[in-house]
Amino acid sequence: MLVARIPEMLAVGIVALISLVTKVSSIEVARQAAGDLDRELRAHGAASLLAAPFGGLVSGMQIATSRLLEQAGAATRMSGVVSSLTLGIVGLASFNLPGLIPIPVVTGLVFLLGYGFIMETLWRPLSQRAWLDLLLAAGIMIVCISYGYLVGVLVGLLCACCLFAISYARIGVVRRHVTRAHFASNVDRSLEAAQYLREVGDAIYLYWLSGYIFFGSSESVFERIRDDIEGLPAGQVAFVILDFGMVSGADSSAFVSLAKLRTFCEKQGVTIVYASLSSANRAALERAGFFGAKKHHHSFADLNAALAWCEDQLLGNAGLDSDTGLADFERWLQRQLGSSVESADLFAYLERKDITNSQILYREGEPADTIDLVAAGQLAVEIALADGGSLLMRRIKTQTVIGEMGFFRRSSRSATVSSDGPAVLYTLTLINFEKMRRERPDLANAFDDFILRVLADRIEFANRQVASLSQ
Repeated sequence: MLVARIPEMLAVGIVALISLVTKVSSIEVARQAAGDLDRELRAHGAASLLAAPFGGLVSGMQIATSRLLEQAGAATRMSGVVSSLTLGIVGLASFNLPGLIPIPVVTGLVFLLGYGFIMETLWRPLSQRAWLDLLLAAGIMIVCISYGYLVGVLVGLLCACCLFAISYARIGVVRRHVTRAHFASNVDRSLEAAQYLREVGDAIYLYWLSGYIFFGSSESVFERIRDDIEGLPAGQVAFVILDFGMVSGADSSAFVSLAKLRTFCEKQGVTIVYASLSSANRAALERAGFFGAKKHHHSFADLNAALAWCEDQLLGNAGLDSDTGLADFERWLQRQLGSSVESADLFAYLERKDITNSQILYREGEPADTIDLVAAGQLAVEIALADGGSLLMRRIKTQTVIGEMGFFRRSSRSATVSSDGPAVLYTLTLINFEKMRRERPDLANAFDDFILRVLADRIEFANRQVASLSQ
């Protein structure tokens, strides 16, 4: 008999769960207070298990009773407990308590509560002109009257899911879109390389995706990117970066749309770069052949790594990515200082540091008494986290400056800087900087102008980046 009743028991359990969740939410709105859904689920689950062996009903809460207690000024949990105990005693004693209450009083009370609920249900969507909600509420009431409460709940749940899918699909999965001209990776490059990337930044398109990608929203991703690329001159876009950092999940229809996007981009000569994929999505896309060792498209752990790779490809095609050595560093430094002074004179105040392997150069919190010019190699800048770990903020490549902000503010280091392998640095100490001011004020002024341009360029680009993300 129990096996035969399993479908009915499952149906009753599902309806009881839906009813409990919706009623808790309704009471929260009515009382303007937050409830503890976990506690309600535990309490009602235990009560149902306790009542079931004795032929009791599934435990549930009544909005009407709660509203009645609230209107009577007794809207507390203890009032509900006292009411339950009273009804339990009446039931066990087989006392005809309803027979003592006049029928018109009970009828009027039921009518008042029912009328209030119906008006609240219909008036809110009517006042907000939410015609779909109004039609859904009226349809659920008609189904409940005609076919019963269980069928009405299931029909309402199905319709609500369909409306949610349609509304969610209209919002779209693409939450933000910029080009490399307005958004850079966390790699600090030389002024020439940074300027070149700003000029050709429209070759890299970035799309931040979010939410759940399903049949109703996956097609909008393909259509959005296709329209953006087709609206530009042929060959202008070289890379499309899709960031999945805020994507909670995806179904098979998302892979179909991504396959269409892959085919379109390959015809246009565009490389798709996937970033921040979850382990499940990454495995599924790799199995489907979207990227891999022999594929044209690529995947990276995070957005910064993906964007930095695309930047390296553009710089490599332009011949600006190679470390050409100290001679090129001297020419770069001369261009930054201008023609009024000689870069060789500045080297007299700099201390050369040859780093043979990966090591920490200075730590967060130490005095910022030096400025470092990166002649060769690559540096990593990290800040400490509260949990004891560290966060990579940016990478510093050749022909760049590091440590200038703390140096001029006479403050401590705001981050830990380490080398990624061999590197060559030229360090200007505070003592040598003051000495240069006394002995060569013209050289010190040229160096100050150079640092000011570096800071102004970084601030200007940071402002553009913030503005693009706020749109």
